[in-house]
Amino acid sequence: MGQTFFQIVLFLAGALIGAIVTTSTPQRAKTIAWLIFASLVITAGFWLRYELGFPRLPNALAERGGIIWDVSLYPNKELVPPAYFQSRVQGARNGLRLEWGVTPPRLGAPADFYSAAFAATPSFNAGLYCFVIEVDDGARLFVDGEDVRNAWWGHTPGAVYKTPITLAEGPHTILLYYYEEYENASLHLSWYTGVGPECATVGHPGVQ
Repeated sequence: MGQTFFQIVLFLAGALIGAIVTTSTPQRAKTIAWLIFASLVITAGFWLRYELGFPRLPNALAERGGIIWDVSLYPNKELVPPAYFQSRVQGARNGLRLEWGVTPPRLGAPADFYSAAFAATPSFNAGLYCFVIEVDDGARLFVDGEDVRNAWWGHTPGAVYKTPITLAEGPHTILLYYYEEYENASLHLSWYTGVGPECATVGHPGVQ
């Protein structure tokens, strides 16, 4: 909730102490009650904004019950802070699919030469999974802090990057970096079980 929330809490605490010290007894209870009510309303507002991610990043491909991802957008291709937008975006039940085309990811944002970081901690059953990335232009995938797929280069038409990963049962942290250079922008990440020999990168010579 950040520094702003902390400043508001300090202000309300000071006002509450001032009310106790300066007001007469008949007015004191009423003033304190109003300050407590205001504190609860402001706290609830900040909590809702954080939990629901208002304003969420629009996603026409969001699925009902899809994973909620934390997202940070950067006005450069290298994820150099500060981020100009931080919120959440709803993805798919087994990943994240975004199709921005030639439009910016949100109103007022650049349509080209930007980057983004997406993070979520979904739960998995134990087993072998195939993680699949299709991207225009570049992406990089980390699972539990391990760099498992690096496709941080320009768009390769038809390339599908597939990575087999064995996961234990429970939550796992998925971090996905993305950059857009120019023209069309899209990012598809998904995973599935029942992995076979098909779980191998195709369409990009020299990349497995």
